[in-house]
Amino acid sequence: MPDLGAGSLSIAFGDMKRAYTIANRTGTTLIRDPFTSKGKTKFNFRRRFGAGISHFEAIKLMKFATS
Repeated sequence: MPDLGAGSLSIAFGDMKRAYTIANRTGTTLIRDPFTSKGKTKFNFRRRFGAGISHFEAIKLMKFATS
């Protein structure tokens, strides 16, 4: 969110649980690394997530003006 100032939309309020969705992508990636440490094998796991606004009407923005 931007800093408070004239004409800025600096505060958002509403039902954030309904408005914003976090999605868990399918699949887990496994990377095997036998070269980093001698005599040991390192495993790296990675999962991907996505997020975004799903219902724009559930959030309202407050616009500031100069006095």
